[in-house]
Amino acid sequence: MKQNMEATKEQDDEIGAITSIFKQPGEVRGVVLCTDAKYVIKHYGKQALRDVESYTSELGYPILYDNIKATALYPVILRGISLIAIYKILGFKEDDLRKMGWAAPRNSVITKLMMKYFASLDMIVEELQTYWRRNYSVDTLTGRLSKQSVQLLLEGLNIPKKLLPYLEGYFTSVLSMVIGNNSNVSMTNIEIVNENSPCYRFTIDWQGSSMS
Repeated sequence: MKQNMEATKEQDDEIGAITSIFKQPGEVRGVVLCTDAKYVIKHYGKQALRDVESYTSELGYPILYDNIKATALYPVILRGISLIAIYKILGFKEDDLRKMGWAAPRNSVITKLMMKYFASLDMIVEELQTYWRRNYSVDTLTGRLSKQSVQLLLEGLNIPKKLLPYLEGYFTSVLSMVIGNNSNVSMTNIEIVNENSPCYRFTIDWQGSSMS
């Protein structure tokens, strides 16, 4: 019974932290959640996704991925719930989240088209900001390009620290699709700019020649 009480308290603390972090109003495009589901099914199977769905119900924010419409808008808290449920049920470590984030843009038809028609770093950084605004109504993404580095500033969305590796993988993957996978593209720094106001700075560096 003591173990059950401790498990219940841990779950309450977990959902409390998530709801506190994602309490601001805002919406996320369904395609983000659909991408989560496709990744879980591909790498862990359909039953794993059912287990994730069950856990989202336990947390009080049930997600039925089969019913999610890619173009529809949903409360932004579901973005956090989806990732934390996957993290918890599948026993993810930081590297697992990076791999999941890395895979996300590579499984997106829209992102692949973006890479095809905006095939320069300046244009990709600009288009990435537009793409982000289409999928999230609660935050803004801005970018700055230097010779061998890109800085991305994400403002307006509180993110649990344990989930930041997902964005590390995502942003690194997008840029490597333009620069080249063999250019040693890496996230060299993730900085929480302001503890009281959600603002994160991602610095991505690479070696070798790049497109301008």
